This record gives sequence, C-alpha cells and structure tokens, in this order.
Amino acid sequence: MKKILLGGDNRIMIDDFFNQTGDFFQCMTTSDRYDDVKLHLNLYNPDVFVYCARGESRDSIVRVMGYRTALEKASVPFVLIGDKADLEAFSKTGMTMPKLEIVRPATISNIRAAILNMLKEIEEQKELLEKEAQERADKVKEVQLAQHSKKKILVIDDDVTMLKTIKLYLDEKYEVACAPSGLVALKFLESRETDLILLDYEMPAMDGSQVLSQIRKNVKTAHLPVFFMTGVTDADRIRKVLAMNPQGYLLKPVEREKLLKAIEKEL
Repeated sequence: MKKILLGGDNRIMIDDFFNQTGDFFQCMTTSDRYDDVKLHLNLYNPDVFVYCARGESRDSIVRVMGYRTALEKASVPFVLIGDKADLEAFSKTGMTMPKLEIVRPATISNIRAAILNMLKEIEEQKELLEKEAQERADKVKEVQLAQHSKKKILVIDDDVTMLKTIKLYLDEKYEVACAPSGLVALKFLESRETDLILLDYEMPAMDGSQVLSQIRKNVKTAHLPVFFMTGVTDADRIRKVLAMNPQGYLLKPVEREKLLKAIEKEL
C-alpha cells in the first residue's frame, strides 16, 4: 500500500482521501510549516506528497513551493490538486512545478488513478535506470575481467618503432608492456607479473644475452619463456643465440602471424 502525505487548505479533498482511498493509500496529514513537512518525510517516509490547494495566498504558495528541496532530497514526488486558478497561482511563482498537477473538479477515483499511474511510471523509470546502471557495471566488470585474464607480455627493445609495432600486433589479445632497455626491463620484472618476454638480442649497454642471464638467475623470473628478436641471419650468430636456451627466436622485421603463432604455442 502506498503512503501519502497530505497538505493544503482543501479539507474536503483531504477528507476524501482518508474516507475513499483506504484500499489503496495509507494517508497522513502535515501542516504547511517546512519543519513539519521535513519531519514527516523523515519519519513517515511517504511515497508521494499531495497538496490539496484551495485559494492559498501568494505567501502560502511560496512557502509550499519551498518544500521542493526536502522533497527532492527524500525522492518524494510532489502532486498538486486544485482548480485552474490555484494551478495558475502556483505557476506564477516561477519555481519548479510539481511532478503531477490535477485540475478540479475531478472525482477521487480519477485522482487516485492518476497518482497510482504516476507512481507506476516513476517505478518503471527507476527500474530502467537501475537496469542500465547494472548493465554498465557488468560491462565494466567484464572488460576488467577480460583485461585481467589476458596473458602479460613484456617487449624489450631499444628501437621505439619496434616496440610500437610489436605492441600494435599484440594489444588486441594480450596485455603488453614495453621496456626500452634491459635495465628498465629487469626493474619492471621485480614488481610486475609477466607471462612471456620478447627480447631484442642486440642492444647497447646491456645486450639480450646479458638480460636473459639476469632473468635466469632470478628465481622469480627464471621460469619465464623468452623469445629473442634479432636481425642476425648468419649461422654462427644464430647458434650463439640458441646457446642461451631461449624458447625461440624471431627474425626482424618480425612478421605478425609468425609472432602470434609462436606466442600462442608457448602460452
């Protein structure tokens, strides 16, 4: 049963609510004092505030329209019932108008139906907004889970163009991090989870073989699969690459399909 908080100078209309809507509404009255209205909103927790107007003065109308802050805070819709002159008087205040206006003369059954229909529409709109919010939350969660479930690949190369190219190749399916040097990569591996490493064999300061040696010495990273990327093509140099026991090597320029196939086979 919906709860109605009633106010206004039309005592006959208020009595009609009490006497003829008991099967649909639980009714309570309040004075036109802001503090009383606010107290009833907090204690009674109504579903709707209905003001039954009957020739109120401008001061009274302004006072009533001042309820809107408390009503909005409590998410309670404001219904105004009155004749055309009453509704026009309220409109002339220039303040926010009620959620629903009902023009007298109107039967109590029609008034009841209009209020119930308004409350139904509000509930449907609320359910729709909640559904949309839940769908957005579910989508965000889905993206987060998908991102979390992606295998993490670290690409180590001093060539920024190569880093960007490899990241472009892999971004759709994997979570890709890039390091422009061996020192940066080793620092990264101290705190970041990684599933596979793509390592440039020829780099200044610390080359690929030195980086791989450090990776294998660390118990936290020793198990990680490492693929060398190299522009070296002569047999002797390739044997040196393979002597480091990487999971494989890829010749530069790296072909996307070969890269994906190698990673998929390993992971």
